[in-house]
Amino acid sequence: MTASESLAAFRAAAPIRRLQHGGVEWHYRVAGNGPHGLLLLPGDVGDADAYFPLWPLLSSTHTMVAIAYPAVASLTALLDGIRYILDRERIDSTDVLGGSFGGLIAQAFLRRFPQRTRRVVLSATGPAKPERAASTERFARVMTRLPIGITRMLLRVIVRVSLMPVTMDRAFWRAFYFDAIAVLSREELAAQYALGADVDRQGPPSPAGRQEWQGVVLILEGGADRIAHTPARDSLTSLYPGAQVRTFAGAGHAISAERRGEWAAAIAEFLTA
Repeated sequence: MTASESLAAFRAAAPIRRLQHGGVEWHYRVAGNGPHGLLLLPGDVGDADAYFPLWPLLSSTHTMVAIAYPAVASLTALLDGIRYILDRERIDSTDVLGGSFGGLIAQAFLRRFPQRTRRVVLSATGPAKPERAASTERFARVMTRLPIGITRMLLRVIVRVSLMPVTMDRAFWRAFYFDAIAVLSREELAAQYALGADVDRQGPPSPAGRQEWQGVVLILEGGADRIAHTPARDSLTSLYPGAQVRTFAGAGHAISAERRGEWAAAIAEFLTA
């Protein structure tokens, strides 16, 4: 089955669900019927249906909740909405997977809801950095003043660069992210940057909170990742000293696309062990 066919099958099996919470419309998908929850948190661009390769591997062990970020600028509002979705789906305890920007949200979820978090997978990401919040806000002001067409063009350039190391299904992944960029509104873009700044301002989970949490962490990193670069990866592993770490030698930021089979298998092995 091709990547396009696999994505279509996932979307057909998990149609979009909608709900209103906090004055915002939320979109998400639910796939699988396993006893464990699995909260899927996407990166900056696109929804969590990007994690469709996990569906065949985990549909019998997990109930997967694939989130699309709404236009909210507050981390508190985002986490409250995610909690509301999990409550609605009757998922009291969940595993959490976050890639890139989603890795920051996954860590914030762990900090806020340690009692609801079983295991955490952090892929191609780093820790929140309070000192980065101001520069993110400045960048947001510049980006949101540009015509939306230029902003979309710049985002497509970033996607092209990120996908350069991908040799299999590159055209599929480029189309996947380009489609998401094509419908991105100015409001959503502004909220995304404001959310990123808020995540950084609140910082990573505290050492005391991590000591109280009894779960385990898997860190997946690309050895040649220039976005989650070496200092960020080192900071992340230092933050979670007991974590399992899997380094994909030579891989860039788009590990889930570049090493799709290995990436998915590593996650499935960790979550079902």
